[in-house]
Amino acid sequence: MVQKEKRESFRIKKSITAVCSFRGNELKASWMDSPILNLSEAGICILTEKKLTAKQTLRMRLFLSHTPRKTLQLQGTVVTSQKTLSGAHLTGVAFIHVTDKALRMLRTYIAWVLTKKEEHYGLSGSRKTQKRPNKG
Repeated sequence: MVQKEKRESFRIKKSITAVCSFRGNELKASWMDSPILNLSEAGICILTEKKLTAKQTLRMRLFLSHTPRKTLQLQGTVVTSQKTLSGAHLTGVAFIHVTDKALRMLRTYIAWVLTKKEEHYGLSGSRKTQKRPNKG
């Protein structure tokens, strides 16, 4: 499902995993696998086991399913991290310092997902318009 929000980019829902690294009070960064709930050019919503602090910086690796061995590496800042009924945390992250190459990869991936969804629901191709009978 595609959601259009106040943001200038589409947000897609796609089941892929992000590997996130964050540094809490530890000197060494911790890595965790986090399911992605939705993704846009501006940010990502992931499920995390721990509550992350707002403004905390994450390094992320997204494993994009449209191309073999394509890993997208991004940095982001935690915007929100709220506990869900299941005990996991719904964590919103805004991307920061996105390179042109990373943005192109992200846009390509989002376009690929949207195309696949159109094909799945039979929406691809040009729409045929019905001819109206002549009145005269």
